Amino acid sequence: MSTSVLKRLVIGHLRGSVIPFTLPFEKDKKLTVIYSENATGKTTICDAFEFLAHGRVGSLEDRGLGKTSKYWHSLGKSASDVTVILETGDSTCTARVNKGEVITAPSGTRPRVEVRRRNQILRLIEARPADRYTEIGRFIDVSGIEASEATLRDLIRNLESNRDTAVARIQENEEAIRQFWESAGKPGKDAIKWAEQESARDLSALQVELQAIGKLRAAYQRIADYPEKYAIANRTWVDALAAAGAATKRLEGLLANAAEGVGELVGILEAAKPYFEKHPHPTHCPLCESAEKMVGLRERLESRIEQFSSVQKSRREKHAADQSVQAAERKLADLKNELARDSQAFEAAKTAHQWQQNLSMPKQPCPNDLTLVAAWIKSTSELSAEWSRGEVAIQAQNQFINTLKQALKTYKANIQAQKDLDQLLPRLKSALAIVVDERRQFTDGILQAIAIKVGELYETVHPGEGINKISLELDPNRRASLDIGASFAG
Repeated sequence: MSTSVLKRLVIGHLRGSVIPFTLPFEKDKKLTVIYSENATGKTTICDAFEFLAHGRVGSLEDRGLGKTSKYWHSLGKSASDVTVILETGDSTCTARVNKGEVITAPSGTRPRVEVRRRNQILRLIEARPADRYTEIGRFIDVSGIEASEATLRDLIRNLESNRDTAVARIQENEEAIRQFWESAGKPGKDAIKWAEQESARDLSALQVELQAIGKLRAAYQRIADYPEKYAIANRTWVDALAAAGAATKRLEGLLANAAEGVGELVGILEAAKPYFEKHPHPTHCPLCESAEKMVGLRERLESRIEQFSSVQKSRREKHAADQSVQAAERKLADLKNELARDSQAFEAAKTAHQWQQNLSMPKQPCPNDLTLVAAWIKSTSELSAEWSRGEVAIQAQNQFINTLKQALKTYKANIQAQKDLDQLLPRLKSALAIVVDERRQFTDGILQAIAIKVGELYETVHPGEGINKISLELDPNRRASLDIGASFAG
């Protein structure tokens, strides 16, 4: 209720007030007790205060009446006849009904009023502790603090779960590192220290060695291809020589059986053919400039050439065979040059690196002679397999150290996570305890003040009965659970 001094309350046609009624308040008194027989207007007075303060009539609510405004006015009157006026030491507040709503004038002068009705008090006393707390919860609304407590508890639970996970992961990481340590022969006395030392190793030397072996094997493989290349090229050359020899013999046989000078004659006839293609009807011989026998000369020329076609064909075959021999010889020469280049590259790859894997190398340098490469490859074939095993070993070692590094990194991250949580969790729990304690002290203080005030009111109304020792206490082991205690008659 307002802290201003109350002077009088005027009720007009509200509920049981069938005629205007004025209730004066005794001057300078902080407590006014209204008592009378039943059905004499006490509830209407309470309704008038609630009508002013909250725009409602509480005695009609929770009765299944729906909207109660149609029951506010007294019998024979209308809603517009309802008036409630409260005069205080510094103002006057008037409340009326307009279209089913309570309007106060002046605006913003509504008093602060709380009405606790008998059924509410009975519910408070008879209810279960949790429901009892709900009844007075609006007087001690700490829902925001309780929400913060719940969030803080959830955070603590989540972080505790994270800590348990970190501890489990640490054990898994330690087991993985221990297995690495055992596979390495258990060097040293401590697996973690060994892992730290191994992880600190510079892997650049392994990478350089790996690249050098790769270049060596690639250079060797190029040389290993030469025996097959040489065999193919040499076989092609031999076949080309044989074909050229056969073509030469065929041509020689044809020329031997032909007329003397047929070879030169065929050449002359072949040389004249392009001339007649450009000059199909000449009037003079291009050689002797004679005009005799020029008729049909081109046809006779073609007939003579056809007569010697077998010789001509044999000459072309011999020419093609000679060209094949030359191509095969060039291929062999190219292979020899390529072998010299690749042999030099292999020797450079062999000596360009200080080998850390104790790899064996050929005792003899790679030959530049194509006929000797096959024997050299056969004598060094085991070395290539050894280099391949060395390459695999370096890759495995590199992978081993990288995997060990990752396991150690995860192990340290989980260790740090556990340390951080071990520092954070006690602080969060301490903060939660402080919040809970402060909330309980705050709530208990309000409850104690309510209990004291109720006791004072009861003692004022019923002096000497000794039922003024009332306590309202929260159950410390339950959330939002209120106990009521009283002491009377011993």
